Amino acid sequence: AQHAAAVVATLDDRVWDVRRAALQTLGKLEAATLAQHAAAVFATLDDREWDVRRVAIETLGKPGLQARRGTHVVPHAILGHGRLDFFAV
Repeated sequence: AQHAAAVVATLDDRVWDVRRAALQTLGKLEAATLAQHAAAVFATLDDREWDVRRVAIETLGKPGLQARRGTHVVPHAILGHGRLDFFAV
């Protein structure tokens, strides 16, 4: 948890599998810690790589996180035109 900010910083890396690995690492955090960085994770839902978006969905779907954030991320269109669209309910 003490290095979470450093992991979040790699969400902007040029290499897509570094971004994916960062999301996988963040997904292992407790919900209370992950909630502090949820906005950065949410921003990766617009990543150009589908596998990064997939892991972002898994990370945001972590039990306990949505209750803390008070929002639910729902897939609007799975993979349309190379982009994954979401809306919050």
